[in-house]
Amino acid sequence: MDERELLIGAMRSANLPKFIREDKELFERIITDLYPDFELGDDKFGWLMDIAKQIATTDKKILTSLFIEKFIQFFDTSNLRFGSMLVGPPNGGKTYIYNLLAKTINSVMHLLGKGTGGEQI
Repeated sequence: MDERELLIGAMRSANLPKFIREDKELFERIITDLYPDFELGDDKFGWLMDIAKQIATTDKKILTSLFIEKFIQFFDTSNLRFGSMLVGPPNGGKTYIYNLLAKTINSVMHLLGKGTGGEQI
C-alpha cells in the first residue's frame, strides 16, 4: 500500500460517513482533482460483504446498494472511533446494520479460529 492510497483511504474513512450526498460527490471530485492518476477502488471490504450477504440471505433480507454503503461505512467507522451513532428514519435499517455487522464479525472470528469459546459480539 503506497502513501497516497493510505492517505486517501484515511480521508475517505474519516469523512464520507458524515457527508450528505452532494458533499460526498464534491469530496470525490476534490480527491480526483488532487490525485488525477490515482484510482482507489471500493472493493477493500469485498471479503466482509461476501460473508454479510450470506448472512443476509439466511435472514431472508435483500441488501440494497445504499444499505451496503452504510454497512461498510459503519464497519469502517467502528474501526476508527470508540463510539458512533446510526441515525435515520424509522424502519431505515439501522438495527439490522448493527446486527448484521455483529453477526458478520462473529462469523469472521469463527472462520479464523478465534472466539470459539462461545462469546458473541
